[in-house]
Amino acid sequence: MKKIILTGATSPIGSTIYKKYKNNYEIVAVSKSLGYDLQDRYNQEHLIEQTKTAFAFINCAYIDDLQSMFLAESCAEINISFGSLITKVPWSYASKISNKTYIKNKLFLEYVHKSKKNSALISISSFGPNEIVPNIREDQFLNPITDILDRNVELPVSIDIHNGLGEIEAYL
Repeated sequence: MKKIILTGATSPIGSTIYKKYKNNYEIVAVSKSLGYDLQDRYNQEHLIEQTKTAFAFINCAYIDDLQSMFLAESCAEINISFGSLITKVPWSYASKISNKTYIKNKLFLEYVHKSKKNSALISISSFGPNEIVPNIREDQFLNPITDILDRNVELPVSIDIHNGLGEIEAYL
């Protein structure tokens, strides 16, 4: 069975991915709530080591710039990371509705993604409670993941997913 390493496995997106693929792949679920603190240097090195034998690395855990570092160092055949559409919004508006460090780190993730030939970046508007931007549905990110894992999508690829940008559209 092919191995997938899934960071952020207990987050709303991560748990949805886990439930969808747990019967078809060996999933290594990585999450702080599962005792896997990715801010610990030993765990970081262990995670990167595990990517050497992984079919896919699905990187949902947002921890400052570690998401980008994990992508940069991953040796998995396929790398899938989750970005944010906040990086597509003019700075004058984005900086008012989101943390500047978050935006900076998501921009850095996009930069690292562009340097990897085996990378898919899925940027989403919102999944979960949010009053500013309409939520996306599970199938909107699960279907592209399936296509990527089945190799129906040529890598590298960037995929933007949203159901309208709500208040943000007025600024675009």
